[in-house]
Amino acid sequence: MTGLRVTIVMRFVALLSLLAAVAAASPAPPWLAAQGYWKEDKYELWLSIEETGGRLDWDADKEDPPLGVKAAIGIARNALQRIVGEDSQSMICHEIELQPRGTHSYYIVTFVTAPTTADFDGKSSFSITVMPFAVLMDGTLRLPKKKPIQPAQPTRGKAPRG
Repeated sequence: MTGLRVTIVMRFVALLSLLAAVAAASPAPPWLAAQGYWKEDKYELWLSIEETGGRLDWDADKEDPPLGVKAAIGIARNALQRIVGEDSQSMICHEIELQPRGTHSYYIVTFVTAPTTADFDGKSSFSITVMPFAVLMDGTLRLPKKKPIQPAQPTRGKAPRG
């Protein structure tokens, strides 16, 4: 190789090393882990690596999780009662998911309204409530954030002729 080619290759390797260092130092963007609805509001549960990482790692192939399912549901139910009050009495734990993220895991605990036959008799209105929570393996709770539902905007334009 000529001196110029060696210089170009060395600069390219240095650039790749720099880009790798920047990528490793940059925090991963948060992700939408779950969505929920209660009354007229939408709830979003956003998580980030910083929030889920560094807490009681465990090897799922070798041992039970440090926080059991029953404890995770209890932590989430207490938060549910604080958010929705008495409405929490009509809600059931619909789903609990063990979510791996990188080397860390957490639970997504989702509560929904328990429908009754009165809800489907044609006389009462029924809207389902869905409320998700993230419970980390050390018992730390991540709450969904309320986000008002935006009404649909009317479209402008001419109606189709037909």
